[in-house]
Amino acid sequence: MARARATDIILAQHRDIAKVLKALEAIIDGPLEARRSADMAQLHDICHYIRVFPDKLHHPDEDRYVFGPLRTVAPEHAHLIDDIESEHGRCEALTSRLYGLIQAFEKGDASADALRDAVREYLAFQFEHMRKEEREVLPLVDGLLDPDQQAAAAGAFSQHVDPLFSANLRAGFDALRRRIESRT
Repeated sequence: MARARATDIILAQHRDIAKVLKALEAIIDGPLEARRSADMAQLHDICHYIRVFPDKLHHPDEDRYVFGPLRTVAPEHAHLIDDIESEHGRCEALTSRLYGLIQAFEKGDASADALRDAVREYLAFQFEHMRKEEREVLPLVDGLLDPDQQAAAAGAFSQHVDPLFSANLRAGFDALRRRIESRT
């Protein structure tokens, strides 16, 4: 059986991350009250998922196994790679900011409008980031990385189990997964 290409794995992970982002959007587009413990729990779950999977596994793998080799074989694209890697750092900062606002909202120290604005900014940034990777960087991977580099990238991405969308659903993500599955 042929091994999946790194770009196919990245695209599949982006689709799963997008599902989580759409769930986040649905929560903030609805009536938002700190008293609604189910929504608040799911907001916490979403931030936790983003910290655990995209921020700590997906992005570092992209940086090491995709962007590092691309920088070597295609130095003319260094500016694009620099931008994407910088965005990875911004992703973590925005996730931390969002989590802090969720906590402040729960305590009554932030308004629903402030939280909604932060979520909308976060969503716009994340969707644009994935779009840029998919349209500008991933085509370079298929065209410029040699088979060994592509195999190393695919192997790295395959090693990390998504805690939400894999067959081995990690405890604590079951309510969020049900919410996402009910929307698709």
